[in-house]
Amino acid sequence: MPNSLATLIRDNEQTLLDNWLTVQVKDEAVRSDLVGASERRQRSVLFVDGVRRALEGGLTDYEDDAWDDVRALTSDMGRAWSRLGVTPVDTAMFVLSFKQSLFDLMVKLISARDQLAEELRVATSVFDQLGLHVTAVSLDERDEIITRQREEVMELSTPVVEVWAGIVVLPIIGVLDSSRTQQVMETLLQEIVRREAEVAILDITGVPAVDSVTAQHIVKTVAAARLMGTTCVISGIRPQIAQTMVTLGVDLGDVETQSSLRSALSAAIERLGYRVTKSG
Repeated sequence: MPNSLATLIRDNEQTLLDNWLTVQVKDEAVRSDLVGASERRQRSVLFVDGVRRALEGGLTDYEDDAWDDVRALTSDMGRAWSRLGVTPVDTAMFVLSFKQSLFDLMVKLISARDQLAEELRVATSVFDQLGLHVTAVSLDERDEIITRQREEVMELSTPVVEVWAGIVVLPIIGVLDSSRTQQVMETLLQEIVRREAEVAILDITGVPAVDSVTAQHIVKTVAAARLMGTTCVISGIRPQIAQTMVTLGVDLGDVETQSSLRSALSAAIERLGYRVTKSG
């Protein structure tokens, strides 16, 4: 049988919905420049309807399966709004602003003090948990977005360019930490295979500093390229980086190095048996 809270929502559904929409605008529960009025209204209608149907079964326990539809609605909303740029806090406030609108209606229509206290307890428990749920979903989606963006930026920041037949160049700009170095090296080796490169130039002119772990990654990549039949040349080692490598005891062994990308490219072209001359 429906409980009294479900009956209250059913008998006053339109009033509750209108008041909630008014509160959303007044308190700026969700930024209107990110989520339009039509979208907010549609989500609000679905939310109120889902809450009413769950309560009509007399189900006031948030963990009950009857709340699955409401959890699914809020999960979908949390993910969708995160992609629009809505913060987890604002998404949670959307749910919690409904609780406030419902409380106002309950105080107005429920005269029995004991009944009001019990209904307030039930509503507080359910909607606080819904607020926490949608916050968690929003945070997870936001983390996934950040991870995807980081991966895309890393891909864009590690372009392997074929500058000559059989010669590829990987210019690196910015800080090289262990994670980025691993990504850079994997990208380089993949492109060596794809382009059947005979010479690969790793230009680190734009790298301000490296640590011992990063330097070892570079050495290992050069070794891996050599095993694949490709000569790997490192160009643009700045004085500060050279000094750091010496201090750290990093041994580049027989790794070929050049002071600049221009000299590295010139050496690579000669290695392949080409000669570049100025016409005229």
